[in-house]
Amino acid sequence: MVIVKLTEELLPYFLFLIDEIENSNKDIVISELLKECTDKEIETSWHSLSRAFTFRKILKEGIKSKQTYYVPLKKTLDALTKYCYGEDFIFRDLVKNSNGIDVSEIKVLEHYQGNTPKAVTITQIFEKKPEKIELVQEQLDACTHFLKELESCTLKQFIAKEIDERFNTLQKEVKKELDLKSELIQFLESKIDKLEGKKRQSNFIYRFFGSLGLFFVSINYDEVVKTGILEDFLDACYGLIDDDTIDELL
Repeated sequence: MVIVKLTEELLPYFLFLIDEIENSNKDIVISELLKECTDKEIETSWHSLSRAFTFRKILKEGIKSKQTYYVPLKKTLDALTKYCYGEDFIFRDLVKNSNGIDVSEIKVLEHYQGNTPKAVTITQIFEKKPEKIELVQEQLDACTHFLKELESCTLKQFIAKEIDERFNTLQKEVKKELDLKSELIQFLESKIDKLEGKKRQSNFIYRFFGSLGLFFVSINYDEVVKTGILEDFLDACYGLIDDDTIDELL
């Protein structure tokens, strides 16, 4: 079995896993959970963990209007499994009850029977949509979660090792940390507004003209990652600094 991301078939195992974590950690704080994972040398990120627990909440409560979500990928599922059961295990071990993880399928399915999401929620999440609509949704979700992460931590914690040197130079030459963080928040909010507009446009065209109409919708196919967001923000800031500083940053 090759697992790339969470599917409807694997949903019972995800619900069992994340509920096990939530039951043993009341009032989970993502930043604290990330620190625990880091201490255990489990490779993950604030972004991935936040999306996983947000996704669980959506499965429980249903999708609200304009709410964004992201189906967890293998890397996140593996990280959660390692955190819950130990570093020797991955999500596939939970699904197949292999490598001594010792979690029976019966126990998982019994839990799922008592926690099955509404059919309409499952349909909304796992229904295959045109590539452009799914891509815009993923980009919007990524930007929204980056914004939430930035609002919950300091600028230095957010940029971590992404492009720390370039940000330090910009901060030293131009801005105080709080000013720079405020401008980055505004930059992300603007990007989210544009993506929400693109999402509404794509859904409207698809509703009335089908997949053929989406041919005329232009989108950026690049994956939204934190490094790219920070690079774009720095590019937008270049007009604030002189040519010599720009050369140093490049």
